[in-house]
Amino acid sequence: TGEHSNVRVEAFQKRHQQLITNHAATIYANDGYGYARGVDVFVQGQLKCLTGHVSYGYLVTRRKEFGYPREVPATYGVLHSMSLVGTYQMTSAWHLGARYSVASGRPYTPVTSATYDAAAGIWRPTFAEDNSATLPRYQRLDLRAIRLFSLPAGLGLPASSVCVAYVEALNVLNIRNVLDYTYSADYSQRYA
Repeated sequence: TGEHSNVRVEAFQKRHQQLITNHAATIYANDGYGYARGVDVFVQGQLKCLTGHVSYGYLVTRRKEFGYPREVPATYGVLHSMSLVGTYQMTSAWHLGARYSVASGRPYTPVTSATYDAAAGIWRPTFAEDNSATLPRYQRLDLRAIRLFSLPAGLGLPASSVCVAYVEALNVLNIRNVLDYTYSADYSQRYA
């Protein structure tokens, strides 16, 4: 790493024990287990008035917890994730920034079919293997304008150091990211 740069690579492996599981007699038990392993990469740099960083994460994680009968992909385990962040200093007081994030979809358990329970008057879903599918890729671009300033002394308060005012636009590409699915009452239609 140099004066205006930073590079970091971290590999990790973690074993999980005593995760919460469902238990017929005691409702909950601590006999779950699992693991997480992966690599995180972070690169930061500066070039004249432009600063920024790139971060990338690779994660494989599986768990036997809650009602899962065996180790399955963890519900919030995202295999790949990356962020690109940049700030351009227009003047000493004005900065423009952007952040682009992209990630592979997280696991979920899809509904494969449904049968009508006439006695209860409801449709009962049949699920695929636990966390056997993944949601679509997530991506988002955010933009920000920043103004740095100081407040003068007044009303019995001392002068401030640096204050920040900003305006931010989130998801400027208007990408419809899928965070989960819901279903119609008879499970024939799936909605993002």
